Amino acid sequence: MKPTPIFKNLLAMMLAGLALTACDRPSEPLDNTPPPPAPPLEPAPIIPPADPKLSAPAGDMPAPVGEAIDKAGAAVDDAALTTKVKAALAADAGLKSLKLDVDSMGGTVNISGTTASQESRDNIGKVVQGVEGVKTVNNKVTVKPG
Repeated sequence: MKPTPIFKNLLAMMLAGLALTACDRPSEPLDNTPPPPAPPLEPAPIIPPADPKLSAPAGDMPAPVGEAIDKAGAAVDDAALTTKVKAALAADAGLKSLKLDVDSMGGTVNISGTTASQESRDNIGKVVQGVEGVKTVNNKVTVKPG
């Protein structure tokens, strides 16, 4: 297919128009000057010492604040005890495959689930009672012979 003279003329006019649009822009000189120096840093503000009332031990705090701190500490202690009990049960070869639920509150550990024998249920109680921090064990594991 041969380009027609109209097509050639149209293409030439478009190219000339593009070239002319760039010609009317003034050229911008390059600015090689360095930026101005940054202003000097201001010294950090001096923070006054903490108010002793705000850094008092939980026992010296107002009752609601002290209670909240004590409850938070107890929750952490309960979670740690639950983790220790689960680890002790998982370390026992005869018990590690059992699906047991463990919950702790204030040193009292509640164990629930199922096992195939009374001997296994009794062993669960012994293992849990041997964990440091356990005061009482509520062994609610049921025996379902398989």
